[in-house]
Amino acid sequence: LTLVLSKDGYGALYSLVDTQTGLECIAPQGRPALFALAFSAKGQPTAPLTRVEASQAATLRTRVERRGEAATAVLEYGDVGQPGVNVVCTATVSPADPLVRWRLSLTFPDTLVLEEVQYPQYSLRAPLGERVEDDALVIGATKGGVVRAPASLKTGTRVSAAQPGTLAAQFGCLVAPRAGFYMAAYDATGYPKRLLVVRTADGLVASWTQNCFAGSPFALDYDLVLTTFTGADPQAATDWR
Repeated sequence: LTLVLSKDGYGALYSLVDTQTGLECIAPQGRPALFALAFSAKGQPTAPLTRVEASQAATLRTRVERRGEAATAVLEYGDVGQPGVNVVCTATVSPADPLVRWRLSLTFPDTLVLEEVQYPQYSLRAPLGERVEDDALVIGATKGGVVRAPASLKTGTRVSAAQPGTLAAQFGCLVAPRAGFYMAAYDATGYPKRLLVVRTADGLVASWTQNCFAGSPFALDYDLVLTTFTGADPQAATDWR
């Protein structure tokens, strides 16, 4: 696969192409945001949450680190939404690994408590295949985990599953006849989280959200992964359900 991040879009996922078929999986976003965070004020648990996202960063520095054949894009966001909220996102690729592996860490003022981390967030093409009716959205839910023709959903429709709850397996995929897109959380601990896919005017915006109640510093200690695959069969998704 070929991965491109957008510096103009504050590090948003700009392109992900399956190199075997040439299929582009990512749709442009009118308002790209690779991550979003929610904070509460320490000692005020009932107060409204403060939400910030990548596009609110005062600064963004990028670099590529190489270790052997592996390459890691490092994105450092400064003062995201308010002073002292600093975020580091990484995306690692390697010829020996078919997965893009994402991590996130952050520091923030001790007057805040981190409540939610939504990451990574990206917009998938809808439809992914040539015809709307050919696609299927699959999430690892105990019930209702297959949505046929997701591009036909009304704008604003949300498909989600949570752990603990209906998310029995921490993965999702968008399947088309030529190829498909796969996303998963490689979390062996089982942190509370939600996989969310929202139909927007741009496409299908997908993201993971981990719930937490944490002070600074904080880091996701597992990989959030994505990749493409070929030989996809949307009917097999229905059979899997």
